[in-house]
Amino acid sequence: MRKITRRQFLKRSTTALSAVAAVPYIVRSSALGRGGSVAASERITMGGIGFGGQGTRDMRNFMTCADVQFIASAEVAHRSTTTCHVANICLRLGRNMRWNPQTERFVNDPEADKMISRPMRRPWHL
Repeated sequence: MRKITRRQFLKRSTTALSAVAAVPYIVRSSALGRGGSVAASERITMGGIGFGGQGTRDMRNFMTCADVQFIASAEVAHRSTTTCHVANICLRLGRNMRWNPQTERFVNDPEADKMISRPMRRPWHL
């Protein structure tokens, strides 16, 4: 067992105590369920897929509940994630490229297209 000096003990315990004391100032009280809001651990987080007639009605019904939080539609999340992936591929290859959002492929760049997906590990497959 390693010995610890008094100075080290005081330094570590002071750091830990200040971190514990700072938590109420870092975490919003609404996340803990204070002030009439629902705590994050008691909240239902929802994302939507397909906002036709029934999907829109379902979303409206869920949004009337205080413990439901709507994050985003799947389409918006997909597009923003794709943008990040495309930027990473451009950085890895070290050049600018053109992206076609309809086909979700790079324009005339088979090397970049290979980086869009990778083979799944066994036993998984599509």
